[in-house]
Amino acid sequence: MSITADEFEIFIVTYNRADMLQAAIESCLQQDVHGVSITILDNASTDHTAEVVASFKNANIQHVPSEKNIGFFGNIKRSQQLCSKKYVLIFHDDDQLHPQYVQTAYNQLKLHPDANLAVSNFETIPAQSTPVYSTHKNQAILKLDQTHFAASLYVKNKIAFCSAVYRQNALKSIDFTKLEGKFGKWGDRPIMVEALGTGTAIVLTGAYVFTGRHSEQDTHQKKTQPPHTLWLNREKFFLDILGDKIPSYQGLCFCIMNHRRLKSGYKRRIAKGIEYKAYLSDAFSIGAVTRKSWRTSWLAPRIIQNIFNRYSTRYLRKHFSIGQEKSW
Repeated sequence: MSITADEFEIFIVTYNRADMLQAAIESCLQQDVHGVSITILDNASTDHTAEVVASFKNANIQHVPSEKNIGFFGNIKRSQQLCSKKYVLIFHDDDQLHPQYVQTAYNQLKLHPDANLAVSNFETIPAQSTPVYSTHKNQAILKLDQTHFAASLYVKNKIAFCSAVYRQNALKSIDFTKLEGKFGKWGDRPIMVEALGTGTAIVLTGAYVFTGRHSEQDTHQKKTQPPHTLWLNREKFFLDILGDKIPSYQGLCFCIMNHRRLKSGYKRRIAKGIEYKAYLSDAFSIGAVTRKSWRTSWLAPRIIQNIFNRYSTRYLRKHFSIGQEKSW
């Protein structure tokens, strides 16, 4: 199924990562599809970002700087305001794409009109290094409703936010201001879930995205860590969708993973300044945990969760597989 340049566009959000941005742009230009519009949403960078973009001398690449730093969410909202094509990819400046990703995601969205989103799993590599496009065989393509997509995101952390290709109407429907206030920098997964609405998500289980590992990743920046209530809001978001009813698959996902998510959130994901006991008290008050899910904390050991991860993979492939990816 041939893609046309007037149906697909890419936005790359960036801030002071000119050298990494160069690799990200190159990976977009190396796609099997040529002529796709690439817009660099520059969040008031003070480095040589403008020079890097200009060096490509490509009419399909547009540099759109912001007059001031409007934050990650503000920059993403610009893509929502500026997009004009049917399919929109919002990419990151420190990541790279497999050359076949745009065509593959496009094909699946065209085949499945009820799908509002296409995403891919990822591999992590050192930033700016060259990805190894190894041969993948028999990788499943899944088609998930909102509940099972949320469950997949909650159990495993392998779906790349920067791989999300949105139908334009789905992207336009997202209330980014509301999500930013509720989740802060932890709003990436809620954004993808919200984009589905009553539609579905296409999940490519092969890794079509290569996320760059480096010391300046926002995940590692303590100065941008949000208050603990925003992390707990995210847990409540998933509880509201998945529930805690066992033996339903989605309820089992929440009960098995909730204890670990709460602990990892406290240890690594939030700004400190609160005792763990008070943190848990807030978790119950906000509704980020239930008595039932807390009583299943004996399921929290990593070995049990690893076994459940494998079960989850088989379960989703058995019930929601719609085909297999071609070998690379």
